[in-house]
Amino acid sequence: MITGALILAAGIVLGWLLRSLLARRKGPEPVKAVCGCGHHHSFHDPQAGACAYESRVYLGSGRYGPAERCTCARYSGPEPIPSLYAPEIAGEAGQ
Repeated sequence: MITGALILAAGIVLGWLLRSLLARRKGPEPVKAVCGCGHHHSFHDPQAGACAYESRVYLGSGRYGPAERCTCARYSGPEPIPSLYAPEIAGEAGQ
């Protein structure tokens, strides 16, 4: 019975140590593509840059107020990965 208690205590201590070690190994949080207005990069038009996010205030009883557009004029968040176009080359490999 004492042996079982010692094995249980050793398992608890080992689990606590492993969990604390793994918690320290986590890297930094990934950077999110959020603009200064608080909206994601996907809400901004790539050509014009204006934000297309519309917010509505809940008035209660299933009613919402009028839609208000974000006044952000250009995306100012972190630079997203550029989108690249690569043509298919599978057809050329067989020739």
